[in-house]
Amino acid sequence: MQNCNRRYAPASMEKSYRTRSDHFFELHKIIQILFDWDDAHLHGFHIPSDDIVIDDEGGFDPWGNHYNDFDTNIDFFFKNYKWIRYIYDFGDDWRHKINIEKYESDYEERSPKLVKI
Repeated sequence: MQNCNRRYAPASMEKSYRTRSDHFFELHKIIQILFDWDDAHLHGFHIPSDDIVIDDEGGFDPWGNHYNDFDTNIDFFFKNYKWIRYIYDFGDDWRHKINIEKYESDYEERSPKLVKI
């Protein structure tokens, strides 16, 4: 994960990890643990190229581009996109770019595996 807004989170907090989580909410929780945050702010995942928003609101969207992070499986998005933006604390707007370097469809463990700090 790359920190795209260094004025709010120092480069020393950049971390890389591999996960096969079921839903975006679980990925959000993993990020909270990695950065030692207390989940006190709003968050969301965005895919700007297709104007997709995945957050804890997930309201009705007639174009089908707004999803709830509790119900949305990450597999489709990790297979089909090269990166996903994670935004935490909408007031300070901490932006992180999650690069999808490799998708392992045969990875059977349903838990995160830290690759590098």
